[in-house]
Amino acid sequence: MIIAGADLQTLCRTIMPQVPSTRIGFDSVDVTLHQELLVPKHSASITIELDKIPAARDINFRAFEDSLFTSVDMLDFSGYQLCPGGFIKGKLAEAICLPFGYTAIFSLRSKHAQVGLQQAVSVFIRGGWAGNLVVELSNTSTFRLLLTAGMVIGQIHVFRNSFNRQAGLNYELYERTRNINPNNPTIA
Repeated sequence: MIIAGADLQTLCRTIMPQVPSTRIGFDSVDVTLHQELLVPKHSASITIELDKIPAARDINFRAFEDSLFTSVDMLDFSGYQLCPGGFIKGKLAEAICLPFGYTAIFSLRSKHAQVGLQQAVSVFIRGGWAGNLVVELSNTSTFRLLLTAGMVIGQIHVFRNSFNRQAGLNYELYERTRNINPNNPTIA
């Protein structure tokens, strides 16, 4: 069930206390782009073989990112121009601390999507997660898009789960249902 109205106002004081009440709508919270971006170093000059990337458990993400991206502080400039076909990794300026029993989804503002700014992946936030959310953005238009620190980039929608346990614990039920006999569909 989506959290809305006064319930969202109250919850936001806990999960994102730095967000002013003027940016909390009826059913979503407006969030802004942080000043630091990660920009690809080599653009088209290197090829990444996707099937050769090690499993997540075996990769040193900091070293991997450092080899491909460089940090750009938008406050050193008057924003960052994302060229057509360009890709950057940004993060939200607001820290989020989502308690268990809730989930949230980040969605890009539609007015940005209408001019070609696209969110590369869907961003789902699990209960218990805390930090500054990373968003991958690309420019699918034929013109440059100016990104600035502090611009409202999207919104967060918060949902109350029907269960009040950590998501990982629900895999117990999944494990028990994997060996269901189709002729006798009862959980062992």
